[in-house]
Amino acid sequence: NAVCFFGSDMFVAMDDNLGTKGIIWYANVSFTSGTFSSNAPVVLGNGQGTFSVAADASGNVYSANNNGTVTKFIRNNTAPNYSTASVVTTSFWANGGFAEASGVFVDNVTQTLWAVSYANNQGAVVKLSDFVYADGFGNNTKIKRFADNNVPNSLIQKPEGIAKDASGNIWIANNNNNYVLRLNSSVVTTFINDLNAADYSFVTLNSTQLNDFAISPSGHQLGGLVYDNLYSSKMYVNDQAFNSNTSVYSFTANNSAP
Repeated sequence: NAVCFFGSDMFVAMDDNLGTKGIIWYANVSFTSGTFSSNAPVVLGNGQGTFSVAADASGNVYSANNNGTVTKFIRNNTAPNYSTASVVTTSFWANGGFAEASGVFVDNVTQTLWAVSYANNQGAVVKLSDFVYADGFGNNTKIKRFADNNVPNSLIQKPEGIAKDASGNIWIANNNNNYVLRLNSSVVTTFINDLNAADYSFVTLNSTQLNDFAISPSGHQLGGLVYDNLYSSKMYVNDQAFNSNTSVYSFTANNSAP
Protein backbone atom coordinates (compact mmCIF):
# COMPACT_ATOMS: atom_id res chain seq x y z
CA ASN A 1 0.00 0.00 0.00
CA ALA A 2 2.79 2.47 0.79
CA VAL A 3 6.56 2.84 1.05
CA CYS A 4 8.91 4.97 3.13
CA PHE A 5 12.67 5.11 3.63
CA PHE A 6 15.06 5.73 6.49
CA GLY A 7 18.59 5.89 5.15
CA SER A 8 19.07 2.74 3.09
CA ASP A 9 16.21 0.89 4.81
CA MET A 10 12.85 0.61 3.04
CA PHE A 11 9.52 -0.15 4.68
CA VAL A 12 6.40 -1.37 2.88
CA ALA A 13 2.85 -1.30 4.25
CA MET A 14 0.76 -4.38 3.54
CA ASP A 15 -2.93 -5.02 4.13
CA ASP A 16 -3.52 -8.49 2.68
CA ASN A 17 -5.03 -11.26 4.78
CA LEU A 18 -2.19 -13.73 4.28
CA GLY A 19 0.44 -14.49 6.87
CA THR A 20 1.71 -12.09 9.53
CA LYS A 21 0.28 -8.60 9.27
CA GLY A 22 2.31 -5.43 9.67
CA ILE A 23 5.07 -3.96 7.53
CA ILE A 24 7.93 -5.42 5.46
CA TRP A 25 11.47 -4.21 6.22
CA TYR A 26 14.12 -4.29 3.49
CA ALA A 27 17.59 -3.35 4.79
CA ASN A 28 20.50 -2.03 2.70
CA VAL A 29 18.40 -1.16 -0.32
CA SER A 30 20.13 -0.10 -3.53
CA PHE A 31 19.06 0.60 -7.10
CA THR A 32 21.63 -0.02 -9.80
CA SER A 33 20.79 0.26 -13.51
CA GLY A 34 17.15 -0.25 -12.71
CA THR A 35 17.79 -3.32 -10.54
CA PHE A 36 16.60 -3.48 -6.94
CA SER A 37 18.62 -5.28 -4.29
CA SER A 38 18.43 -5.54 -0.49
CA ASN A 39 18.83 -7.88 2.43
CA ALA A 40 16.17 -10.56 2.73
CA PRO A 41 12.83 -8.97 3.64
CA VAL A 42 11.71 -9.19 7.27
CA VAL A 43 8.06 -8.96 8.29
CA LEU A 44 7.54 -6.80 11.37
CA GLY A 45 4.16 -7.84 12.69
CA ASN A 46 1.55 -5.82 14.54
CA GLY A 47 -1.50 -7.96 13.87
CA GLN A 48 -3.09 -5.38 11.57
CA GLY A 49 -3.33 -4.67 7.88
CA THR A 50 -1.44 -1.44 7.26
CA PHE A 51 -2.19 1.33 4.77
CA SER A 52 0.60 3.88 5.18
CA VAL A 53 4.09 4.16 6.68
CA ALA A 54 6.33 7.05 7.73
CA ALA A 55 9.66 7.41 9.51
CA ASP A 56 10.82 10.03 12.00
CA ALA A 57 14.30 11.55 12.27
CA SER A 58 15.43 8.80 14.67
CA GLY A 59 14.40 6.01 12.32
CA ASN A 60 11.29 4.96 14.20
CA VAL A 61 8.65 3.83 11.69
CA TYR A 62 4.91 4.42 12.07
CA SER A 63 2.13 2.50 10.32
CA ALA A 64 -1.53 3.48 9.92
CA ASN A 65 -3.65 0.41 10.61
CA ASN A 66 -7.10 -0.84 9.62
CA ASN A 67 -8.44 -0.84 13.20
CA GLY A 68 -7.83 2.88 13.68
CA THR A 69 -4.52 2.51 15.48
CA VAL A 70 -1.02 3.66 14.61
CA THR A 71 1.95 1.42 15.41
CA LYS A 72 5.45 2.67 16.23
CA PHE A 73 8.23 0.26 15.23
CA ILE A 74 11.12 1.40 17.43
CA ARG A 75 14.62 1.53 15.97
CA ASN A 76 17.61 0.59 18.11
CA ASN A 77 21.31 1.15 17.43
CA THR A 78 22.29 -2.53 17.49
CA ALA A 79 21.63 -4.78 14.50
CA PRO A 80 19.06 -5.98 13.77
CA ASN A 81 17.69 -2.47 14.12
CA TYR A 82 14.02 -3.50 14.30
CA SER A 83 12.18 -6.38 15.95
CA THR A 84 8.59 -7.30 16.74
CA ALA A 85 9.52 -6.99 20.43
CA SER A 86 10.05 -3.22 20.06
CA VAL A 87 6.58 -2.17 18.97
CA VAL A 88 4.09 0.27 20.54
CA THR A 89 0.53 0.73 19.26
CA THR A 90 -1.80 3.57 20.20
CA SER A 91 -5.47 4.11 19.35
CA PHE A 92 -6.37 7.12 17.21
CA TRP A 93 -9.95 6.05 16.38
CA ALA A 94 -12.29 3.24 17.30
CA ASN A 95 -15.69 2.35 15.83
CA GLY A 96 -16.19 -1.34 16.32
CA GLY A 97 -12.66 -2.30 15.33
CA PHE A 98 -12.64 -1.03 11.74
CA ALA A 99 -11.81 2.67 11.89
CA GLU A 100 -9.12 2.49 9.19
CA ALA A 101 -6.27 4.84 9.92
CA SER A 102 -5.42 5.21 6.25
CA GLY A 103 -2.66 7.81 6.05
CA VAL A 104 0.18 8.90 8.33
CA PHE A 105 3.20 11.19 8.18
CA VAL A 106 5.74 12.61 10.61
CA ASP A 107 6.57 16.29 10.77
CA ASN A 108 10.07 16.32 12.22
CA VAL A 109 10.12 20.13 12.36
CA THR A 110 7.22 20.36 14.83
CA GLN A 111 7.79 16.86 16.29
CA THR A 112 4.25 15.80 15.54
CA LEU A 113 2.56 12.86 13.85
CA TRP A 114 -0.49 13.36 11.62
CA ALA A 115 -3.01 10.74 10.49
CA VAL A 116 -6.35 10.44 8.71
CA SER A 117 -9.18 7.94 9.08
CA TYR A 118 -10.85 6.59 5.93
CA ALA A 119 -13.86 5.27 7.85
CA ASN A 120 -14.40 8.22 10.20
CA ASN A 121 -13.69 11.07 7.73
CA GLN A 122 -11.35 12.68 10.24
CA GLY A 123 -7.78 13.80 10.75
CA ALA A 124 -5.70 13.80 13.91
CA VAL A 125 -2.39 15.03 15.28
CA VAL A 126 -0.30 14.05 18.31
CA LYS A 127 3.08 15.12 19.66
CA LEU A 128 5.71 12.44 19.13
CA SER A 129 6.52 12.68 22.83
CA ASP A 130 2.89 11.78 23.66
CA PHE A 131 2.56 8.95 21.17
CA VAL A 132 2.96 6.16 23.73
CA TYR A 133 0.58 7.75 26.24
CA ALA A 134 -2.43 5.67 27.24
CA ASP A 135 -5.07 6.08 29.91
CA GLY A 136 -6.29 3.22 32.07
CA PHE A 137 -8.58 2.03 29.26
CA GLY A 138 -5.86 1.75 26.62
CA ASN A 139 -6.82 4.96 24.81
CA ASN A 140 -4.51 7.83 23.92
CA THR A 141 -6.35 10.93 25.12
CA LYS A 142 -3.59 13.34 24.06
CA ILE A 143 -4.58 13.20 20.38
CA LYS A 144 -6.29 16.18 18.75
CA ARG A 145 -8.85 15.13 16.14
CA PHE A 146 -10.55 17.26 13.50
CA ALA A 147 -13.23 17.10 10.81
CA ASP A 148 -15.19 19.65 8.78
CA ASN A 149 -18.58 21.09 9.67
CA ASN A 150 -20.24 20.68 6.27
CA VAL A 151 -22.05 17.41 6.92
CA PRO A 152 -23.67 15.88 4.92
CA ASN A 153 -21.66 17.56 2.14
CA SER A 154 -18.41 16.73 3.85
CA LEU A 155 -15.13 18.10 2.51
CA ILE A 156 -13.20 15.20 4.06
CA GLN A 157 -14.55 12.17 2.21
CA LYS A 158 -12.72 8.86 2.75
CA PRO A 159 -9.28 10.45 3.21
CA GLU A 160 -6.21 8.36 2.38
CA GLY A 161 -3.14 10.53 1.79
CA ILE A 162 -1.74 13.25 4.04
CA ALA A 163 1.42 15.39 3.66
CA LYS A 164 2.86 18.81 4.49
CA ASP A 165 4.29 21.38 2.08
CA ALA A 166 7.16 23.85 2.59
CA SER A 167 4.73 26.61 3.64
CA GLY A 168 3.37 24.59 6.54
CA ASN A 169 0.03 23.66 4.95
CA ILE A 170 -1.29 20.14 5.45
CA TRP A 171 -2.76 18.43 2.36
CA ILE A 172 -5.25 15.56 2.43
CA ALA A 173 -6.22 13.35 -0.53
CA ASN A 174 -9.79 12.05 -0.66
CA ASN A 175 -10.55 8.57 -1.97
CA ASN A 176 -14.25 9.29 -2.36
CA ASN A 177 -13.93 12.05 -4.98
CA ASN A 178 -11.38 13.88 -7.08
CA TYR A 179 -10.43 16.47 -4.45
CA VAL A 180 -7.38 17.24 -2.37
CA LEU A 181 -7.81 19.46 0.66
CA ARG A 182 -5.50 22.10 2.07
CA LEU A 183 -5.49 22.61 5.83
CA ASN A 184 -4.08 26.11 6.06
CA SER A 185 -0.83 26.69 7.92
CA SER A 186 -2.46 29.03 10.45
CA VAL A 187 -4.77 26.18 11.50
CA VAL A 188 -1.82 23.80 11.68
CA THR A 189 -0.02 26.23 13.99
CA THR A 190 -3.13 26.54 16.17
CA PHE A 191 -3.38 22.75 16.49
CA ILE A 192 0.25 22.47 17.58
CA ASN A 193 -0.18 25.31 20.07
CA ASP A 194 -3.24 23.52 21.44
CA LEU A 195 -1.22 20.33 21.91
CA ASN A 196 1.48 22.25 23.76
CA ALA A 197 -1.23 23.72 25.98
CA ALA A 198 -2.73 20.26 26.62
CA ASP A 199 -5.90 21.16 24.70
CA TYR A 200 -7.05 17.95 23.00
CA SER A 201 -10.61 19.04 22.21
CA PHE A 202 -12.21 17.98 18.93
CA VAL A 203 -12.21 20.67 16.23
CA THR A 204 -14.65 21.22 13.35
CA LEU A 205 -13.30 23.22 10.41
CA ASN A 206 -15.01 25.52 7.92
CA SER A 207 -14.25 26.02 4.23
CA THR A 208 -11.91 28.93 4.99
CA GLN A 209 -9.71 26.75 7.16
CA LEU A 210 -9.96 23.69 4.92
CA ASN A 211 -10.00 24.41 1.17
CA ASP A 212 -10.82 21.81 -1.49
CA PHE A 213 -9.38 21.59 -5.01
CA ALA A 214 -10.23 19.28 -7.91
CA ILE A 215 -7.07 17.50 -9.06
CA SER A 216 -8.13 14.51 -11.17
CA PRO A 217 -11.14 13.80 -13.43
CA SER A 218 -14.47 13.74 -11.64
CA GLY A 219 -15.17 10.67 -9.57
CA HIS A 220 -11.65 9.33 -9.43
CA GLN A 221 -10.25 7.95 -6.20
CA LEU A 222 -7.19 9.69 -4.77
CA GLY A 223 -4.86 7.70 -2.54
CA GLY A 224 -1.26 8.13 -1.47
CA LEU A 225 0.12 11.68 -1.28
CA VAL A 226 3.71 12.91 -0.94
CA TYR A 227 5.52 16.26 -1.10
CA ASP A 228 8.82 16.45 -3.02
CA ASN A 229 10.92 18.94 -1.06
CA LEU A 230 14.18 18.10 -2.85
CA TYR A 231 13.56 18.81 -6.51
CA SER A 232 10.18 19.93 -7.78
CA SER A 233 8.46 21.42 -4.70
CA LYS A 234 5.30 19.68 -5.91
CA MET A 235 2.74 17.32 -4.46
CA TYR A 236 2.28 13.92 -6.09
CA VAL A 237 -0.94 11.99 -5.58
CA ASN A 238 -1.98 8.52 -6.67
CA ASP A 239 -5.26 8.31 -8.61
CA GLN A 240 -6.90 4.91 -8.23
CA ALA A 241 -9.03 5.48 -11.33
CA PHE A 242 -12.01 3.12 -11.41
CA ASN A 243 -12.05 0.68 -14.37
CA SER A 244 -8.93 2.29 -15.79
CA ASN A 245 -5.18 2.40 -15.40
CA THR A 246 -4.00 4.16 -12.29
CA SER A 247 -2.22 7.50 -12.66
CA VAL A 248 -0.11 9.87 -10.63
CA TYR A 249 -0.95 13.59 -10.70
CA SER A 250 1.38 16.39 -9.69
CA PHE A 251 0.44 19.89 -8.63
CA THR A 252 2.14 22.92 -7.21
CA ALA A 253 1.65 23.18 -3.47
CA ASN A 254 1.09 26.82 -2.61
CA ASN A 255 -1.28 29.18 -0.83
CA SER A 256 -3.40 29.83 -3.92
CA ALA A 257 -5.25 27.33 -6.10
CA PRO A 258 -2.91 24.48 -7.06
